[in-house]
Amino acid sequence: MRSSHLLASLLALSLAACGNDPAGGSGGSNPAPTAGKSASQLLDDATAAAGKEDWKAALVALDAVLADPKATADEQALAWSDKITAASRGNGDDAGIAAVKQMAASTVALTDGQFASLGIALAEADHPKVALELLEVAKKKFGTDAAVMKKLKRVAKFCEQKFMEAGDTGALDQLKALGYLGAEGEDEEEAGGDQ
Repeated sequence: MRSSHLLASLLALSLAACGNDPAGGSGGSNPAPTAGKSASQLLDDATAAAGKEDWKAALVALDAVLADPKATADEQALAWSDKITAASRGNGDDAGIAAVKQMAASTVALTDGQFASLGIALAEADHPKVALELLEVAKKKFGTDAAVMKKLKRVAKFCEQKFMEAGDTGALDQLKALGYLGAEGEDEEEAGGDQ
């Protein structure tokens, strides 16, 4: 399966200084036309736009992938991951959370690994509230499956750290209620902790 170029771009860009334009890019740019392009080409366009922090153009390309009936399940899953990232980066947490909710209502299904990778990338890029929403969707989808809980516990720990640093007790309480932080003692066993 093709890995997310946009997530890689997000991680690289999160190390750079953020611009003041909430939509990313110049605000006056016209996204490249999407008509006649394959899903793969559109995903490449979205990656190129994200590399320029032109989140509006990235979102246009990603929406075109999601509307393409010929897009594969993998391309659609990648487009959703990248759309959540681009919406968060370009338009803030509320837009990212809305994208997570749209994805949850769609027929596209991310794997537990995709949920984990996306959640970590979001939390590392200072979008832990979007990652929290993603954890809530994952909890509804996967329940208390031990292997999934273990993967998503890493996301929860990143979010916990961010919420503690920000003093956001409401989000921290919401995160703790999901059960990822106390998932069946895996960390204690791995670290040789007390039993």
